[in-house]
Amino acid sequence: LEDYRPLHSQKALLRNKLKFPKNKIIFIHTGSLYKGGGDYFEYILNFRKIYFLHIGGEDKECQYWQKYYISNGYNNIHFKSHLPHDLIVKYQIAADALFYINSRRSKIFWYTSPLKVFEYMSTGNPILGSNTGSVSEILSPINCFCFDPDNRESISRAVQSLLESKVNRNRIAQNALENVKEKYTWDARVISIVKFLNNVN
Repeated sequence: LEDYRPLHSQKALLRNKLKFPKNKIIFIHTGSLYKGGGDYFEYILNFRKIYFLHIGGEDKECQYWQKYYISNGYNNIHFKSHLPHDLIVKYQIAADALFYINSRRSKIFWYTSPLKVFEYMSTGNPILGSNTGSVSEILSPINCFCFDPDNRESISRAVQSLLESKVNRNRIAQNALENVKEKYTWDARVISIVKFLNNVN
């Protein structure tokens, strides 16, 4: 939270500094590009009012996916390779929504809870995310626009739901921010672990 809280009031300023496209809804995904990840972006790109930005991975991976989407007729997506963490935080804050994918094609989907999820929750922005595997203990319809990664219609419905209501977006984003404050900061986790250990016989 310490990285994100000071920037919550600077969203408009950051969007200008980062030269985000005007009159577009900006979706951002940060992290590695892996098999079973980059190909899911297409489901979002079909909503042409959305501009999708991916940040992370190697240059050659980003170049591959950029060419892939351009060749398939999409001009509303851009790929950037690894950036410093403090700059990634600014991009995440400046976004309209953040995309999280945890595919069942990943061998570790059942027991992974990436730090990225908690970073996303700390932005105060709505999350469009798959709540498969252990991450379903964190993301739910209360704090995320959830979808099944194996169901294209499920992803489209989640995107549509996110776009339909600003009030609903704000409510769900605020729930995620409150959740991370209450449960998922490093301090909160330490307190929870100590309480658990104190109750172990």
